[in-house]
Amino acid sequence: MSSEAIAREDPVRWRNRMGERLRAIRREQLLTLAEVAERSGISIGTLSKVERGLSSLGYDRFSQLADCLGLDIGALFAEGERMETGLVKAARGGEFVPHATDNYDLEMLFPEVFGKSMVPVLATLTASRSRNLDQYIAHEGQEFVHVLRGEVRILFKGHEPLILSEGENAYFDSGRPHLYLPNGPGDARILVVCAGPQRATDLFQKLDGRAANT
Repeated sequence: MSSEAIAREDPVRWRNRMGERLRAIRREQLLTLAEVAERSGISIGTLSKVERGLSSLGYDRFSQLADCLGLDIGALFAEGERMETGLVKAARGGEFVPHATDNYDLEMLFPEVFGKSMVPVLATLTASRSRNLDQYIAHEGQEFVHVLRGEVRILFKGHEPLILSEGENAYFDSGRPHLYLPNGPGDARILVVCAGPQRATDLFQKLDGRAANT
């Protein structure tokens, strides 16, 4: 089935598909729910609901889950191939994997490419949606956000909020708990790119090495 066809499916059907995938991966690794819960820090009850298609996880918890299973985060969303030198991929209109959380409707881009240095995600922030304002997320790495449409308010713990209009950007430490909200009565749409700290460090070391050799 093409990514476009998947994206147009009923969100509940896709959530069930993802739960089945997680269960299959866990069983393939001969792990119990209790063992995955202990490794990931996510409760048995939450993992059970995800596997049964009754709940979904935010990016931070999916990242924890992928780490404890020794997987690329994309493997939790789709079958795929490893990023290799010279690889070129394009995502056309409607080619993404949908993922709905309590606060966001996400479009996971290129989940079929494993080993990416960045995780690009499109998110729609619906003004009329009821939100859990206590559900800040935090994870290792760095984060870039670009506002495609509307106006966005980013709440941070221990830092003043940022308000961004269409065409504006922000860059921050993903380890600082944060929460995206539409600012005002209209919906907003954003592009978010997450990158791991080790990958950034590797890049800087390579650049330093090139500079030393010039």
